[in-house]
Amino acid sequence: MNQPLNDVKDLYLFQWFQTQQDYEGFKGSPCPPYDPSKMVKNWFDPVALSGGVNPNKSILYSLTFNLSANGSILLSEDYKPFVDMLLLTRGIAATVNIPPTSVSSNEIIGIVPCPMRPLRINEEWFVSLGGIVQVRDKTYSLSTPLETGFTQVDRQILSDIVSYLSNIYSYLKEHK
Repeated sequence: MNQPLNDVKDLYLFQWFQTQQDYEGFKGSPCPPYDPSKMVKNWFDPVALSGGVNPNKSILYSLTFNLSANGSILLSEDYKPFVDMLLLTRGIAATVNIPPTSVSSNEIIGIVPCPMRPLRINEEWFVSLGGIVQVRDKTYSLSTPLETGFTQVDRQILSDIVSYLSNIYSYLKEHK
């Protein structure tokens, strides 16, 4: 993580697929058929069945988000995400259940959260406008340069805009 705010998907232990096409592009093989009687599952654990393990045996993931039926992260009263453990059979952990794009969110019975790594010492949860959960790097400060495509000219233009807007604000404040 090298930005002040990062997507929670950066914490996921496994590749997460938005669509069946994303899965097929990653795997190079067809996506397993979608089963609408099961929860949507957009990730798979590539080692869940390694070593000839019985697919009916369980596997425990120590950290996942608690999700609403539509997949949004549930938040506590102090705007921290609820986290939990996840217990699945190895067979379920090893496969995806991704709906085709023609399936509406009303037809989905729920979403299996993706296991994730714990936050590092320099990270904390941050909930932005709209309830979007992100990971904030606590070591980032305004003096830390961002990895962007801005040139020195771009930065000068932005600085000029800030100065211009400050002058307008001061003028309006004086002439109320």
